[in-house]
Amino acid sequence: PTTATTTGTVSIAQATTFVGVVSQGGGNAAFNDTATTGVGTFYGCIALSPTGHGWLMGNTSVSANFFGCTVYGATTDGIRWSALTTGGCAVVGCLFSDCPGVAINNATGGNLAVVTRECNAFFNCGTNESGFGDSPAFFSQQEVASPFVNAPTDLTLAAAALARQTG
Repeated sequence: PTTATTTGTVSIAQATTFVGVVSQGGGNAAFNDTATTGVGTFYGCIALSPTGHGWLMGNTSVSANFFGCTVYGATTDGIRWSALTTGGCAVVGCLFSDCPGVAINNATGGNLAVVTRECNAFFNCGTNESGFGDSPAFFSQQEVASPFVNAPTDLTLAAAALARQTG
């Protein structure tokens, strides 16, 4: 069940590691960074049908790393940085589906070159990435059909999904 607050289903108040956490719904985001320092690391986490963003990263001294995470059905962006981070960040092997905004969005107004983006897959997103200037993503792939068997109730990857074929 959704236990959303005005800020999000999961509010991150300190540097934390999340493994396999599924967050559904949310206020501003499914996962909302309210920490002031440290590194938030997410392994295999899912932001499912969040109201707002999948992840909202809003503090300058916080780094965030995403490995094998999924955002499905966000009403705006998948991962959004709203403040220039000073630390290194990574978005690696993640899947973004049905995000009408930007899948990976640097909305700070400045060139955010400290976010490494590798091996991510995108389906039905308004824009895959925005705001990273001349900092390229590596090995991104565009899904040609829904990568899921029966989203949002079943997020099993379909046999033809590129994200499944390439790991």
